[in-house]
This record gives sequence, structure tokens and C-alpha cells, in this order.
Amino acid sequence: MQGRQNWADKLEQQLSARQKRPLIWMHCASLGEFEQGRPVLEQIKAQYPDYQVLISFFSPSGYEARKNYTGADWVVYLPMDSAKNAKRFVTLLQPALVLWIRYEFWYYYLNELQKKKIPVLLVSGLFRPAQPFFRWYGALYRHMLFCFRALFIQQQSSVDLLNSIGLKEVYLTGDTRFDRVSATAANPIHLPDIEAFIKGRKTLVAGSTWLEDEKELDHYCNTRTANCYIIAPHEISEEHLVDLEKLVKNSIRYSRWKNDPQKDHALPMPTWPISAADLATTDYTIRWKQRCLGCPLLSDPTTKIIPKQSNSSSKAPPSPSPPRSSWKKPSMNCSAMKLNGKKLPKPQSAM
Repeated sequence: MQGRQNWADKLEQQLSARQKRPLIWMHCASLGEFEQGRPVLEQIKAQYPDYQVLISFFSPSGYEARKNYTGADWVVYLPMDSAKNAKRFVTLLQPALVLWIRYEFWYYYLNELQKKKIPVLLVSGLFRPAQPFFRWYGALYRHMLFCFRALFIQQQSSVDLLNSIGLKEVYLTGDTRFDRVSATAANPIHLPDIEAFIKGRKTLVAGSTWLEDEKELDHYCNTRTANCYIIAPHEISEEHLVDLEKLVKNSIRYSRWKNDPQKDHALPMPTWPISAADLATTDYTIRWKQRCLGCPLLSDPTTKIIPKQSNSSSKAPPSPSPPRSSWKKPSMNCSAMKLNGKKLPKPQSAM
């Protein structure tokens, strides 16, 4: 909440030196959504280098990790959703194009953007039949979906759901996390701190973990002490970090490890400014997010995969993302600037 105090005055001051060039606004709930939107944003920026970029986050974990991202001119918190806030925020930005990533749906913002006829694209969307959009009481929720100019979707089942309620500008483009992780693996970066921590040992990287993920990791980490572990929890409150340190024995936070590198069994990274995707080139990497993907983001000959254990009483895991070879090739070439091979009209500056 502190990051949103006096947001309008702060934003107006930040934009005071804005040049008279069109602006792209990308909104992400948190860091994971940023990584999904990043390949799209960067390709748009490559095609339209004169456009300015503003990125908004709802979660502190996303904002704190990417507030200095050099690909954006401004990085801010999204104000709480209300008619007044939405009108003021959109008026200050006057965006030419808006990208919302995966599953962010804020009624007043979408309504305001629609009223001003500003094109909004949903990137890497994913839907389920039980969501309110597809229920008898979901008229308001369906209205939000119709505010998007186009929806770029991960799975065919989601495309079918959206088509069933009358949405036509829906395109199967797959999960942009594959683009992001593939690009990272192709251009590995040198991380001296991480190399000093690993010391050539087998390393498990668990990114954006929730409590249920960490409970799965508990036994594995505490019984295989010859390995080392890097844990980047999604929830970074002090209370949760203390609980995580109790769960994973002999663990230490990165900020403390810097001053005591001898204690290096496990390394939670609440504020380390590199995401788990950036670390996907270590020789023993697991993407511990079965409920999201059902499979690791990146597999290569040096990657070892440990499947999540299940029992007969548990619900079946969600279907994995379709193999990349089965995806319909996106005509937008991941830039979200083309639909069915035709370019969207170039957004005009609102300045």
C-alpha cells in the first residue's frame, strides 16, 4: 500500500519530462507475468523504437525486482481499481497501446480504456471452464473480455472457451515463457555470486514458489545435503521468509550470505534482482511449477527432471502445455502487432 500512496502526484511528476512520443503500457501482476510479457514487449520495441514504455505492477515482488528495468522509461505500481483512479491513470498515460499479461482483469481500467478506444491486448491468456467468465452470472466478467482488441492464448481449450461466448479475435500463440527462457539459455550471463555459491555442485533452482511448492521441497532439500538449492519465493513477507528458513534447514538469505559465504546449504532469494528463468542454465535445474505447466520450461541434455510425486487420492495434475511443435505459429511473431498476418493500424500518439 505504501508504494501507492500519493500515486497520482508521483506519476504526474515522473511524466512531466515526457517527450511527445506515443507510449506503450504493459501491466503485469508480478514478476512471473513480467517474464511472460517481456519477449512481446521487446519485439514491439524493436519494431517501434520511438515508442516510450511504461510498466505497471500490482505485486511488490514484481515491482521491487524490475523497478530498474532498462527496457522501460517508467516502472510504477498500478493504483487500486476504481473509476476515479482508472480515469486519472489513463488520462496521465494517454497510451497508444496496452498489453495486459496472462490473467489481470480490472473492471474500471478496462472500461476506461474501451471508452477511450485505446487498443488493449491480452498476452499469454489461460482460461478454465469454472471461471466466472463462462458462468450464468458472469455478464460483468464477460464485459471485461470484450474490452480487449485481441486475446493471445496459450492453449486450444482456452481458445474454444472464448469462442463459445462470442469472442472472435482470439489467437493460439502458446506460452511466451518458452520464448523468454530459450532466449536466456541461448545468451547465458555470468553470475559470480551464484557460481561462488554453487561451487560445481548439482543445483536445484525453484522459482516463484508458493507454500505447497516449498512443502514438496522440504524433504528433498533436507535429505540431499550434498546438493545446493536456490529458492526464490513468490511471497516475500518477513513472516513467510522466517517460515521458509525453518522449513529448509541450514538455509540463509542471499543478503546475509553475502556477509557469510561459508554458510551455503540453501539460498532463499527474496530480493535478488534476477528471476529463476535467468538461472535456467545451471546443470541441474527444475521448474517446480507443475500446477502451471506440468513440465519444465526448458529441457536440454544436461537437465535432470524430478517429477512431482502424486498419490491415488490426489486430483490429477492439469494437462501440460501442448508441445511447441503442435502450436499454431503466431502470425504476430511474438510481437502482438499483427493479426492474421495483417498489421494493426499503427497506434497514433495521444499527445
